[in-house]
Amino acid sequence: MSVGNSFWTCRRKMAELLLGTVFSLSSFNCIKTPAPPVAPSWDVDLTFPVGIKTVTVGDLVDKDPSALKADPAHRIVYSKIMAVPSTLVGDRISLVPANAYGQIRLGTFNVEVKPVITEINVPSIPRGITIPVPSQTMNLPTIATAMSSTTTVEVSSGSVGLTLKNNLPVDIAALNPVQLIDDHGNVEAIFDFTGSAIPAGGSRTVYDNLAGKSLGDGVSIAGLNFSTPGSSSPVRIPPDSMLVATMIMDNIRASAAQITGIPAQRLIDNDRTAIRLNDSTQVSNVAIRSGSLRFAFTNRIAVGVQFKFRLEELLRPAAGGYAPYEDSLFLPALGGNSYTLNLSGCRLRAPAGQLLSALQLTSSVVIPTDVSGRVAVHDTDKVQIDMSTLAPIVADSVTGVIKPTWIDVHSAVALNLGSFSSKLVAQLNIPSASLTLNTVSSVGFPADLDLRVSAVKSTGEVVYLDIPAGQRRVQAGGGAIAFDGAEVGAFLSKLSGRLPDSLQVSGKVLVNPPDCYSRGAAGAGSVGRNSSFSGSVTLSIPMNLGISQATYRDTTGFGVTEDGGGKKPGQSELANVNGAKLFVEVQNGLPAQVGVRVYLLDAMHRRLLTLPQSGQSLQVNAAAVDAQGIAAMPGTSTLTINLSHAEAQLYIPAEYVEYELDLATASGGSPAVFLTSDAVRVRVWTQCSYGVNN
Repeated sequence: MSVGNSFWTCRRKMAELLLGTVFSLSSFNCIKTPAPPVAPSWDVDLTFPVGIKTVTVGDLVDKDPSALKADPAHRIVYSKIMAVPSTLVGDRISLVPANAYGQIRLGTFNVEVKPVITEINVPSIPRGITIPVPSQTMNLPTIATAMSSTTTVEVSSGSVGLTLKNNLPVDIAALNPVQLIDDHGNVEAIFDFTGSAIPAGGSRTVYDNLAGKSLGDGVSIAGLNFSTPGSSSPVRIPPDSMLVATMIMDNIRASAAQITGIPAQRLIDNDRTAIRLNDSTQVSNVAIRSGSLRFAFTNRIAVGVQFKFRLEELLRPAAGGYAPYEDSLFLPALGGNSYTLNLSGCRLRAPAGQLLSALQLTSSVVIPTDVSGRVAVHDTDKVQIDMSTLAPIVADSVTGVIKPTWIDVHSAVALNLGSFSSKLVAQLNIPSASLTLNTVSSVGFPADLDLRVSAVKSTGEVVYLDIPAGQRRVQAGGGAIAFDGAEVGAFLSKLSGRLPDSLQVSGKVLVNPPDCYSRGAAGAGSVGRNSSFSGSVTLSIPMNLGISQATYRDTTGFGVTEDGGGKKPGQSELANVNGAKLFVEVQNGLPAQVGVRVYLLDAMHRRLLTLPQSGQSLQVNAAAVDAQGIAAMPGTSTLTINLSHAEAQLYIPAEYVEYELDLATASGGSPAVFLTSDAVRVRVWTQCSYGVNN
């Protein structure tokens, strides 16, 4: 019979008794005057459920089927796979070139030497008269000042020409080659006019190569020895010069010069120098995110120049592509200037198949205007270049050999353990659990993980587990780090009160560690700011564990049974309760001792009554286990609790029933085997003494 039916059966019986009494009293009405009426009263028993609650191990662990696994024997494994958020490389890949030095030589340069014109007369022939010219030999004097006294030139390339103009009215023929002789007697050039005569009124020019020769003050023209056949009749002799010798310097490129006047000129790609990056990173291709270099140029040349430079391996955006970086600045004579090079958006690119360790700077020097004053210039005169780093070169991407680089890692993984972290508060003894850190690396280099896994509770309590020393090296792509099961179990068991709310992976990653670093193509790889370390954590906890000081709590409605039935009597009925007995029956199918407490709660979930009233839990022995440690025979216990009138009256405001189970495996937390079907069933009902008055 249900509680509701028993309640209304009692009401019907009481009504029948009342009616029967009325009829009986009426039957005696004719015999004698009755005594004054007195309202009768009866005590009847009213029985109804307080609640029934069955808690399975599945409730204790989690109802999430994605996490709770069971083998065919119903042994439980709690398993979660949690993604580890990516840690980006970001701006950690950088080059910090040390201060570097280079120099650009001026190299050979163009000079202009004005023609030297010398008028020559023949002493044996009078000027300005008309006479027959006899056949004769003419030994003319040496021209001692063939060049200006202010000019000295060391010729790298070019030629010198001597033109002889014959103003005589008769032919002349050279008897020997004419020589250009320096002040030390060295022959610098030879002009051979001996092959044919110079006709009357005509001229001939002969050239010689001046490469490697020096010209300057003291240069003379010697060997001016001629013959003439004369004339058979009188001829007019010129009144002024009879011969004119003109020396012309043609396309002279000098290695050194002291000269009045250097022409405006442009020396294209006159020299190059290597500006060493002097960094342990060697690259074949770098996309640069940011960075800047400072170049200080010091001009050691005695003329002002427009200094144009080109960096072959440094490319900047140009017309939809990339072109070598070039620019220019003016350097005053024996002065200096500086240049800041912003590298944002540029690229570093080495020649095919090579790794870049230096920037090749090629110069072009422009002498913008003619230099009129006397200057001394040498091809070894130089522009000194000092490079310093204003801001490190931060890479968007790098292909090459990077120096060992540290990357900070801090990734938190929410660990949703269901009932473990909400309803079950326990000090667990987990003999073994599986923890695997699956790594995914898009960094194209080996890396060493200097990481630790920490388990964190919302209270701030943290415990740590270091990555096994022999598994810290990870390769590009992916890998798996498996922790020792016993160490993982001990790690999780260190936390007091419950399992962690989250796992955190933190520490540092050393990309391309020293023993992997190789300065050459064999050690090259690729990495970018969007390269990352990520992966997942797989945690498996077999429910073969020890429990000490564990508490499980759950709440249901007052009078609600597991099938959803049950009904609490109304307030008017409960107001007539004189006293009550409360019965607690516990059937424990867990391999752990269970202590049971029951609380009546009001609508605000405030506790009204603790059962047993002493606060001491009803202790129920663990289920008997078989040879495998699996629960076989449940332990049972029944407790009868007497409630006073005041305590029974607390049924009126009671809306909820809270069940609190204390669990502990044997010997203070020794491991036991838990199955999904293991359960604790708590049945609470009450028998009230119900007073009826009329």
